[in-house]
Amino acid sequence: MNHKQYVPKAIAVCPERKSKLALFHIIERRDTDFYMKDRITYYCGICENQLKPEDFLKIEEEKVEVSKMGIKNLTEAEEKEFYRLVGKMNGEETDKDVKVKKPEIGTRYFYLDSVGDIVNAVWDDTEYDNARWDLGNVFLTEKEIVFAIEKRKVEVELERYAKEHNDPTLEASYFILYDEYNEELDYDVWADCRPQGAVVFASKQLVFDAIESIGRDRIIKYIFVGGG
Repeated sequence: MNHKQYVPKAIAVCPERKSKLALFHIIERRDTDFYMKDRITYYCGICENQLKPEDFLKIEEEKVEVSKMGIKNLTEAEEKEFYRLVGKMNGEETDKDVKVKKPEIGTRYFYLDSVGDIVNAVWDDTEYDNARWDLGNVFLTEKEIVFAIEKRKVEVELERYAKEHNDPTLEASYFILYDEYNEELDYDVWADCRPQGAVVFASKQLVFDAIESIGRDRIIKYIFVGGG
């Protein structure tokens, strides 16, 4: 199986023409070898000469070339954004189908600090920004983060109630369900498995005791319905 397409790759130098190739001048061909393994080869899009790994310039070399344009005067965040935009112009935008994206450079967001206070910051794609993103601690509105705080409080209360009242050995897994049709909380029980993320109780009675203790409306709003 063979197919041929133009794809953006690192800048290379054609050994035949002795000229530098732009991203869109490089051809990628995919096929399979004798052992049916995928094989990728690259060619000059002008003369069709095959390119070897040593014909490709390293990223550092590319940055040296670009630095002549004055990029050395940019901040680290501005430089990242510059290369992102260059890649986008050359068809390298890899997240166009991603529905959950990181904030754009310069976007104001909110996060929780170590003592639970709400702090606002500007997304600069720094190590700190990305660490908060990885933990789900980036919110674009104050309403979202306030809802997330209340949701986490309910989750913690359910987890602690179960730990305080469950028997050491669980014979079955009882957990809270939400009946959307009747807009009421109910329970289900599994003997050999449990749903991902669910707080498990030792009995039906403990399920309803926990609901009464923590609050039916709070559980429905922050665990099942949402609305943040």
